[in-house]
Amino acid sequence: MPISIHGLLRISPFPYMVYNYCAVATDVKFGPYLLRTLTGMVPEIFVAIYTGIMIRTIADTSNDQHSLSVSRIICTVGGFLLTIITTVVVTVFAKRRLNELQKDEEQLLLH
Repeated sequence: MPISIHGLLRISPFPYMVYNYCAVATDVKFGPYLLRTLTGMVPEIFVAIYTGIMIRTIADTSNDQHSLSVSRIICTVGGFLLTIITTVVVTVFAKRRLNELQKDEEQLLLH
């Protein structure tokens, strides 16, 4: 299994157990496995943490009837926009890479 596929599988909706089994079945080396696991899982973890922080900020603001400071609004909106941009970039990269892999596979099947 090529290294680039590892990263795509880690950011896919497949359960980690399925990916781990595929990695063992195809004799993936530990170094590339660990690198792609980290690069695939860390963004997902940050999105989950950021979402929780944003929900808590909104809940605290609405419960305490306090207004947010300008810097907190900028950080919250900026973080949200950064999350959206990152998600779009990763999605575009993943689609392009999957299309390349599909073309490579089709060429192999034709020969």
